[in-house]
Amino acid sequence: MANQRRSRAKPVAETLRDSVFQIASEMEEPLRHALQMVRLVSLVDPQDDEDKEAIGFVAHEACARLKTVSERLREIFAACAGP
Repeated sequence: MANQRRSRAKPVAETLRDSVFQIASEMEEPLRHALQMVRLVSLVDPQDDEDKEAIGFVAHEACARLKTVSERLREIFAACAGP
């Protein structure tokens, strides 16, 4: 009986791949939108305003980190899509 259940169940690697693939798919669009918004904020002209300069700096740093996350997400997505 236990052997029958195992034969019907997905292998652990396949289940994990499906789960990661689903999570990566769900994150792709919101991450793209976040990157667009941060890019917009980073365009703030800091002309003689320390607050605007700080906002621009933080947005620039956030943009760099979001790009890194996007690249890693694409790598994970590609790895899960493969055989």
